[in-house]
Amino acid sequence: MSKSNGRYCRNKGHDWERRVARDLREAYGEGDLPAKESSVRRGQQGGGGELEPDVRGPHQWAECKKGKKTMWRTALNQALKDWKVAKKAGYVGETVPMAVCRDDNQTPVVILRWEDYLALLKTALGR
Repeated sequence: MSKSNGRYCRNKGHDWERRVARDLREAYGEGDLPAKESSVRRGQQGGGGELEPDVRGPHQWAECKKGKKTMWRTALNQALKDWKVAKKAGYVGETVPMAVCRDDNQTPVVILRWEDYLALLKTALGR
């Protein structure tokens, strides 16, 4: 299958979302739980629109991107835009919008606003 094929790219993105969700479940100590019972889950694909992120955890509203060279600013802007719409509808809880990006053959990175990083840090420190 050609790497420029739409199905290949879609599958690559979905595989990355599943990996991010699995890694977060492990981090929260929920690696053995079925996905439906975990506090980390992939968003509704195809119909949820801006009310669902690619991956949602107790503190994460994550837009996930994987590709040759991801456009992390675009991914973060998408996460922020969707998060703001969902916040108005009361769907975001204590989540922080972020982009989880991985360029091909590179280490993944998390991109978020400074104020959101500080909020996560305060949560981690129990403040």
